[in-house]
Amino acid sequence: MDLIPPSYSFTIPSLYDGVHLECRLFHSPRSVHARGKCKVEKKAAIVAHPYAPLGGCFDDPIVGVITDELLQAGYVVGTFNLRGAGESQGRTSWTAKPELADYISFYGFVIHYMHNLLMEDGSQLSGEIRSPVEEDDYPSVKGEDDNMKLILSGYSFGSMLATLLPSAVQVVETFSSAEDDSSAMKIRRIALELAREHSLSIRPATPSGACNYQPESRVSGRIGKGVETINPSPPDVHYLLVSPILPPVSLFVTMSFFASHKNLSTTVDGSSITGLLPEEALTSHRSLAIYGDSDFFTSIKKLRDWSRELSSKPNSSFEFLEIRGAGHFWRENGVEFLLKSAIRDFSLAR
Repeated sequence: MDLIPPSYSFTIPSLYDGVHLECRLFHSPRSVHARGKCKVEKKAAIVAHPYAPLGGCFDDPIVGVITDELLQAGYVVGTFNLRGAGESQGRTSWTAKPELADYISFYGFVIHYMHNLLMEDGSQLSGEIRSPVEEDDYPSVKGEDDNMKLILSGYSFGSMLATLLPSAVQVVETFSSAEDDSSAMKIRRIALELAREHSLSIRPATPSGACNYQPESRVSGRIGKGVETINPSPPDVHYLLVSPILPPVSLFVTMSFFASHKNLSTTVDGSSITGLLPEEALTSHRSLAIYGDSDFFTSIKKLRDWSRELSSKPNSSFEFLEIRGAGHFWRENGVEFLLKSAIRDFSLAR
């Protein structure tokens, strides 16, 4: 399957240890040419790839399927290579803690990139940041930003990482208090630079308002000092998991036990941060897990028991879809179509 070219290819430093992570950002033609006018959709998604030592990277075919369906639904979609995958630096760990920090790094980037795009007054993008931020400068940290929807997604190992992430409030607070020379601040500067570049690329080129949009830009290390002065509100988070892995397979790829009653801590810019309990994350946010009944990585009984347990919690927002005949790699006849349909329905729902 051929994706549209990425709008931007770039690297960011990992909050864990500063290693460079290879990233891509896709803007749907639908989002920038809606009704012949330039438009920024207020929704984004992140898709994480399978386990790197087994060949996982952002070029994985199922990562591409998820990305394409989200693009068709009008999302800005980001993919990234975890340490040890593709051209990203570093090596895969046995704890998943560095990889979790890698995901948090890109999570923070996407929040700030979208925030900068959605700023109503373009002049606000040229300011300098005051760091750390005072409480009065950050009025909406306790609520969710109705103007921004963010799907945290992953396939296989990537889905495991998505469920272990800290809350959006924690991520925004981590980046809002970043020191000038920290990896978080470098990420914020990259987000601002790309948002400025994209805003310029979709400005009307004619009096009629036709967009002047050119996909594919590779960003170098030329990032200035400017960072947005108004901090983003935490987005409205949703979870989309494709072929989630459960014990004992999750024990093979990481020594950090993955189950609905465990959470994981990691280090970001020298400070500890703890993720949500997967059970809490998936039941308190709109969530969908999609898996096949022929997935040999995790027994169908475990997947069914796990899914039913989460969906039966009081006021649970977790849903699941079991696709008959589908394996872990979605190569069986007709199953990819069903996967695409499920992703499309989930992404378009209000």
